[in-house]
Amino acid sequence: MRALSGAISAPMLQLAGFSVILEGTCLRYGTDLIALDAPCSGVRMLWAGLFLAFNAAWVYRLSAPKTLLAAAISVVIVICANGIRAAALFFVEMSPDSAGTWPHDGVGLVIFGATAILLIRVAQRLGGIAKCAT
Repeated sequence: MRALSGAISAPMLQLAGFSVILEGTCLRYGTDLIALDAPCSGVRMLWAGLFLAFNAAWVYRLSAPKTLLAAAISVVIVICANGIRAAALFFVEMSPDSAGTWPHDGVGLVIFGATAILLIRVAQRLGGIAKCAT
């Protein structure tokens, strides 16, 4: 998961104009090396995403094939979200005035929140739940 997150975040940072390359499970920016460490690998985010997907499948009464589709989609979404999180954390870690761990935790929380909303919307769509008529 760490290498996969790096493989997603490095090209995103390159598109943003930063000469970042992936070295194993680290992002190299000039002489700085930023590690994608095990706690931030996204494994817990993946488990939470799958748990949410299966619960949403139960809430929206998805059939077995649609439940498996929701789980597969959730894996892809969580992996992409984790790559985005790693790219966002690059800026937090490169900041010279790092103010403790709250920016790091806050970025993870915001991205996971957005991911959770997206996973629920996927289950709603698969379940045929439409928006209320206006």
